Amino acid sequence: MIFTGNFCLVKRLILYLRVRDSLRPSHLSRKIHDGFGATRHKGAISKIIIYFYKILLEMHEFRDTLLFIITTPIYIIVIGAEILFSHFHNRNYYSVKGTLANVYLTILNFSLDLIVLGVCLFVLNYFYLFKFFEIQNPYLYWIILLITQDFMFYWLHRIDHYCRIFWAVHVTHHSSEEFNLTVGFRSSVFQPLYRFIYYSPLALIGFKGVDIMFMYAATQIYGILIHTKTVGKLGFLE
Repeated sequence: MIFTGNFCLVKRLILYLRVRDSLRPSHLSRKIHDGFGATRHKGAISKIIIYFYKILLEMHEFRDTLLFIITTPIYIIVIGAEILFSHFHNRNYYSVKGTLANVYLTILNFSLDLIVLGVCLFVLNYFYLFKFFEIQNPYLYWIILLITQDFMFYWLHRIDHYCRIFWAVHVTHHSSEEFNLTVGFRSSVFQPLYRFIYYSPLALIGFKGVDIMFMYAATQIYGILIHTKTVGKLGFLE
């Protein structure tokens, strides 16, 4: 009986301590709270934290969202039209297996893109702090960004084909047995892990990270729409 009574007393004491600790801020929460308060002081760590939160605020205004809203109906229409054309003309451009594989790889690539987006913006904006010059004219800014971004993507794509390590990443894009618009979404899954390295020089010549990533997303529209056999040669437009 004495042992049972002492055991019950110990249990009550433990329960009391747990309730008491749950009602007061934990040691970890106090650390977090103190960490946020420390951003008021000068220092490398506080500057990095403030800079990181500025990037997160920029991400909320990221124009990829608007681009996604505009282009999604376009993709649905043109892919649907190509599927109908292929079906009624017996072209066999699509297969269920191939289309599902394209969708699967697209989801993987898009998910990884979202995960590393903050890191990419952080790196690009860091290089932007050391820019050599700044383009003031907005029209000239976007025209030069379009040309230089496409130029850097050319080298990204070329090295993906030339170097065996990067070809192992990129080969999934070329492994489809069909050639249709959904293959354009069959992206290299792990490319987001190193793509921003090629665009770092653009930040050094005065382009913001959000603008670089936006231009990359915009130019990919053309890259997706050319993955088709439905449309023939376009002459000088090519």
